[in-house]
Formats: sequence, structure tokens, C-alpha cells
Amino acid sequence: MIWLTETREISPVDVTNISRRNPVETVRHSGHLASMSLADIFRDNAEDCAFLAQRSEDEETRCTFLQMEAAWRTLANQQERLDNKRWIVKKARE
Repeated sequence: MIWLTETREISPVDVTNISRRNPVETVRHSGHLASMSLADIFRDNAEDCAFLAQRSEDEETRCTFLQMEAAWRTLANQQERLDNKRWIVKKARE
């Protein structure tokens, strides 16, 4: 999830009302904190980048956010494969 704490003039993205969802509702489910896998967090970051790309006013910024979205989706897929893999751990030599 992207948290914007300040606005800088280098970005043409309008950051007023930038959040596409309530951050508290993102992490809470029925009053309890929800656990998210790394892959889910990466996908959430990809969605944030896509959201920001849609609202970008210039082509360079939009393309940057779309590249970041693709990178987060790639990381999510790789993390999901790692999560589903059985690991064989070698013992350290004594």
C-alpha cells in the first residue's frame, strides 16, 4: 500500500484524496487484524501503482507507474511460487 506523507512538485499526480480505499479496512477484518502473504502485499502495491498511473497527467509518470505495477506483479508471482515450494535445508558443517 502506498502512503503519501507529503506532496512534492516533481510529480504531476494529484495526491488529494489519493487513497482508493480506507487503509484501516484494508488491514482489519471483523475487528481483527488480517494477515496478508507477501504475494498479497506485492499485488496490493501493484494495484496502487495502476491506480496512480490512471491519474497521472503526463505520459512519463504514467509509464513509470505502469512499469512499477508490472514489477510488483512479477514479484508477487515469484513470491507465490516460493511460498508453494518445499524447501530442503542443508545442515551447516560443524
